[in-house]
Amino acid sequence: MPTPSETHPSGPLPRRNLLIGAGVSGLVANKIAVEGPAPYTPAPGSLQGRTILITGGNHGLGKEAAIRLAQGGASIVITARSDAKGRAGVEEIKAASGSADVDYLVGDLADLQSVRECAAAFNQKYGKLDVLMNNAGVMAIPERQ
Repeated sequence: MPTPSETHPSGPLPRRNLLIGAGVSGLVANKIAVEGPAPYTPAPGSLQGRTILITGGNHGLGKEAAIRLAQGGASIVITARSDAKGRAGVEEIKAASGSADVDYLVGDLADLQSVRECAAAFNQKYGKLDVLMNNAGVMAIPERQ
């Protein structure tokens, strides 16, 4: 079996270098585990001219997606279950993204008539849809008796 000096031309790595390398690797791994990977934001203007509808875009993951897509230059339309929630979501997205091209429609996915009205309002106001992000969820579990 070869000795460390035979496998590495400059000889074995000093113990101090190995410990520093292990420490740095541990810090980087810990930072990624705690903070997660760096968030992705599209390049400014890369989504210019695109209209994106995000259901439930007034909070949570939908709002975060709306912010990042607005930063890429897309026209963002979110849906919310009430006028107040929609208006508040739009203001938060505008403030966080720096984009003024954010709007909302009222729509409740648990109500089929509301979905139809929301779709009709979208078609009348915007005319084209490039991306539909089905973010809002409806979980209809029968009640136990």
